[in-house]
Amino acid sequence: MSRRSTTITDLAKRLGVSASTVSRALRHDPQISQETTRRVWEAARQTGYRPNPFAVGLVKRNSGTIGLLISEIDHIFFATVIDGILSAAEQAGYQVITCLSHARYSEEKTQIDRLLASHVDGILVCYSSQTEDFSHLQRVLDEEVPLVFFDRNTEDLDAPSVISDDFQGAELAVEHLIARGRRRVMHIKGPEALSISFYRFMGYRETLARHDIPLNPEWIFDSVDTKASEIKEADRLRKALGEVDAVFAFNDYAAYQVLQLLRALGRRVPDDVAIVGFGDLPMAEYLTPTLTSVRQPAFGMGERAVEVLVQQMNRPKEEDDWEQAAPPSLISLPNSLVIRGSS
Repeated sequence: MSRRSTTITDLAKRLGVSASTVSRALRHDPQISQETTRRVWEAARQTGYRPNPFAVGLVKRNSGTIGLLISEIDHIFFATVIDGILSAAEQAGYQVITCLSHARYSEEKTQIDRLLASHVDGILVCYSSQTEDFSHLQRVLDEEVPLVFFDRNTEDLDAPSVISDDFQGAELAVEHLIARGRRRVMHIKGPEALSISFYRFMGYRETLARHDIPLNPEWIFDSVDTKASEIKEADRLRKALGEVDAVFAFNDYAAYQVLQLLRALGRRVPDDVAIVGFGDLPMAEYLTPTLTSVRQPAFGMGERAVEVLVQQMNRPKEEDDWEQAAPPSLISLPNSLVIRGSS
């Protein structure tokens, strides 16, 4: 004989609240306190209660799901961000529909259409390095679906962003190099379309300026993508690597490329050239020498992005309360520097 499924009435009796309160908590009704909602969803998990999110959604157009659009997942940083997102979403009682753009703008637009068709309650977005037109994301806002960016931000849309403080992270890196006596500091930039590339470059530039170190454009190079599969102007790069005494790279992939080039050129790291990367990927500990790198709060970024999205979804619709309940437009989380053998 099959076991009887847990009902809303069962949950109400277990928690000592009304069935209506349980039903509204399962729909994330903003009139129900966060503590009560948490208790209801915890009891639901413990008893094996499984609401049909789409049936629940018919009552107040809530699906109990949030959409996640990410550019790539074969990167440990993004995998860790996703862990933070899934953890926070589970705590808040939401399921996550994950879509991947493969860092392609055309695929990003397709996946946004898919998420909107799925009637998610809100969407988290890390847009691709190809994205320059945000009209597909403006449509999300036009349909009154809450939207939160993470890792990257744009001034083109009125939506909150949760990022690591890329400017501060670059400051940590360059200050460290200067403290080591290095003044001829090269910078390998990221893809131009990404806000993180801009802020890391600005942190590099402003830190040099504070120490009265001239910015030499001959020592600044671009990467074609976030994996630094190619650094532009290879011949000029090799020449410049014979002149500089330090390199601050946009990420650890770019730092690794530079490390290999320096080895081929016969220059020693860190004796001749010190290197600092960004991201503190696992490989940083296994390179020779080990790589100094800026560590980002990846898991915390994912958690905070969900918190901001839930806050957006629970904002009152009354005009007088709307602005007061709005989260900050840009939330920057601090980075730290992990010093290893390359500097």
